[in-house]
Amino acid sequence: MKMSKKTANATIWVCIIVMMAVALYLVWIKVLDNGWLFPIFLIGTTAITGVVMFIQSRIDPESHKAWKAELLKEAEADEKAEKEIKSMQIRRTIGGTICEFITLMMLIVSWILIFHKQLFEDDIFKLGIALTIGAIWFLVTAYFHRVMGFKPTTVKQLHLGIYRKRALSIGCALFLLIGVLFLNVELGKVAEGLLIAYGLLFVLLFGSKFVINSFKK
Repeated sequence: MKMSKKTANATIWVCIIVMMAVALYLVWIKVLDNGWLFPIFLIGTTAITGVVMFIQSRIDPESHKAWKAELLKEAEADEKAEKEIKSMQIRRTIGGTICEFITLMMLIVSWILIFHKQLFEDDIFKLGIALTIGAIWFLVTAYFHRVMGFKPTTVKQLHLGIYRKRALSIGCALFLLIGVLFLNVELGKVAEGLLIAYGLLFVLLFGSKFVINSFKK
């Protein structure tokens, strides 16, 4: 019986999709809490990959050895490319300066409103501190390879990582501004839906580093 690399990868992805669909359904019927989704994805993905590779090694040893050799070769190439990317200097660009300006303006406006409304005893004050630190952190670390959030091995991955950092910084500042503007205001179902959509978008943006790693050129 044969189990090629293509078949093994397809099996892994089908199992992951089914696993996450079941997990989302259990969350929807309130059997599980939202906090279980990431651990389930992380542990489940690792377990599924290991099981599929083990099965392949038993039923198709030749394909398994070829796959492992290919993975080792790719790892060596990525390590070499990673060293070359690290030698590159990330320079300031007009686009980066604009993102930094927009982020800082939203943070300044948010804190002016916090002080004006005297929200020092409200949860938004603590949230504001965390989001401000986060926004500044993302802006600063966009210029450093080691804290990019992943290990870029191509110039395209590096640029996408920088865009991701700046998008996250703007997201932190925007979320704080929205929170301050609409604090203690009856938002309604539409606005609640928008906030939920924004939250999901932010989570997807945070996890986008896994997608960026797929860009090899």
